[in-house]
Amino acid sequence: MLFLSTKLFFLKKNTILFKEIDNKTIVWFQDNNQYIVVEQLVATILQDLNNGNKQKDIANSLVTQIQIPLKKATEFVKDVSILLKDNSKVTEQKIKTASIPKKFESTKYYQINQLIFKIDFATD
Repeated sequence: MLFLSTKLFFLKKNTILFKEIDNKTIVWFQDNNQYIVVEQLVATILQDLNNGNKQKDIANSLVTQIQIPLKKATEFVKDVSILLKDNSKVTEQKIKTASIPKKFESTKYYQINQLIFKIDFATD
């Protein structure tokens, strides 16, 4: 039986969802509605960065955890930080304003139960 655990983390208005499956973690970024599949170590670093932990502290814990040089750990955490920033950006979408036509071409009536709706259409 496969057990799925789900954790939600909130950073300001960013939401990141982590779901562990087997030896991998699916990370979903709400802001751009994209997901990535990463190793559990990368997911842990993403969680730490998302929780506001400093890159330096995360790199120091990596040195003892997986026994790599501090320089390599710092570079790795920096790369994961860039991944987090890139996937947390929301592309700005311009909202188009719609104008209401002054004259309508056709009118249709719809009835749902006891309610009658009048819908005017600009074109047929």
